[in-house]
Amino acid sequence: MKNSVLVNIAREADEIILTSDADFLSLRASLRGIARIVYIDMHPQNPRKAKIMPEKWIDQCLELLTQRNAVKLSETGPVLQTGSG
Repeated sequence: MKNSVLVNIAREADEIILTSDADFLSLRASLRGIARIVYIDMHPQNPRKAKIMPEKWIDQCLELLTQRNAVKLSETGPVLQTGSG
């Protein structure tokens, strides 16, 4: 499924995209404005940690998403994602 389709589905359902796909950080401008994204920045990927991180930092992620549409979440916590990538 294309990223643009996922963005539109999430927008229509008023949902947040939770992903480890960095492509979501460089969406075209028309999609960046409507998508709310939490990017899990973890290398190498660890499914157990990837599950725990959003649970641990959910309140902070939601607060940051009121300021911008993209948050980068690492093991040390969330930060606003600025620019296109």
